[in-house]
Amino acid sequence: MNTVAELVEIGPFFAGNTGPSLDFILTWDTGGYVDLTEADVQALIRRWDPRRKVPIGPAVTSGPCDIASAKGGEVTYEWTDGDPIDTVPIDPGWYYVQIEVTDNRGRLQLGQRAIFEVLPS
Repeated sequence: MNTVAELVEIGPFFAGNTGPSLDFILTWDTGGYVDLTEADVQALIRRWDPRRKVPIGPAVTSGPCDIASAKGGEVTYEWTDGDPIDTVPIDPGWYYVQIEVTDNRGRLQLGQRAIFEVLPS
């Protein structure tokens, strides 16, 4: 399993806001785009401790990403507001998102982590 460990900052977002979506371009650490043909791509979002620089607790939410370009490694995570579950971060604070790609052979690849802040609305 290859993991890219460098953090990327995105945001800020506002509590209760369903936009903007999170857009990612997945590349290999050795170069080139990740081929997402017949892949399942999920976003996993957890709380983040900015002082200790570690995730806190279990996943806040997770869900599928839409593949915008399979050969270009482009995916989008759209926030949902209560259908079937609420995926919008409600509590202000720091969060991180990690992309998980499962290929057609069942192998899991962990993508780069991105850090974002949710501000009070």
